[in-house]
Amino acid sequence: MGVMLGDTALAQEKAKKDPVRFTVVNTFEPGFTGIEKAQLIQFEMDPGAAVKDFKVGSTEILWVTKGAFTYKYGDKVAEKKTGESWLHQEGVVLDVSNKGKGVAILRGIQFLKKK
Repeated sequence: MGVMLGDTALAQEKAKKDPVRFTVVNTFEPGFTGIEKAQLIQFEMDPGAAVKDFKVGSTEILWVTKGAFTYKYGDKVAEKKTGESWLHQEGVVLDVSNKGKGVAILRGIQFLKKK
């Protein structure tokens, strides 16, 4: 007898198979002028996964909690490892990849402007 999965279960199963996963962990109001809300985010990449020409949609403070991420900004390449943190400005275009052997995880706070 077959088991029928609901929409939520199917979405979770698909997310497990996607080599790049983005999750909003929590949303809050930071109380900064011009900022509507902030989001605590988590970004995971499987080994060998890559995203090309990604345009950063908001200002973000990021930190790596596991593994390492390789970023390419134009001609510059930077590797960010566990424990390192940095700032991405809105509008930056970059490539990001996980060249390691395990899953790489980063967390961050996105600051979303009022529209």
